[in-house]
Amino acid sequence: MHAVRPTQHLHTLKPRDDGLYKVCYKCKLLDLIGKTSKTMCAVCKVVLSERKLSEFPSLMEFCVELYSKHIRSPFLMACMIDNYEEMLEQGKPKKEENLQNATQLCNELAEECDTLRREYWQYMSRSLASKYGTDVSGDS
Repeated sequence: MHAVRPTQHLHTLKPRDDGLYKVCYKCKLLDLIGKTSKTMCAVCKVVLSERKLSEFPSLMEFCVELYSKHIRSPFLMACMIDNYEEMLEQGKPKKEENLQNATQLCNELAEECDTLRREYWQYMSRSLASKYGTDVSGDS
């Protein structure tokens, strides 16, 4: 039986950063056991706080992978929203798709995953739609 090595794809992280490497290593371990952690998401934000999320495309790929496995952590989804917002700010391709993804996550958080902060997520959805010029309802 082959052992799964959580670090096997970590070499794709660029620019190379030991702090980010450690966070992603731990995230891969969390992925293997099927858990997400508020602490890990907070650590990840601290490590990346002085950098653009888009400098680490493997981070977004990892988040999307967890989301596709039906992991609905508010911290995971907020990280994805932050990444989509950054892509919109930078004028990256697929503007409509990125905006739709971000507002869809906001709406899912508001209605299902983080209902205590419903008004905040609805505000975020409306704010993103207003700022990036597309009419996307915050109530759907």
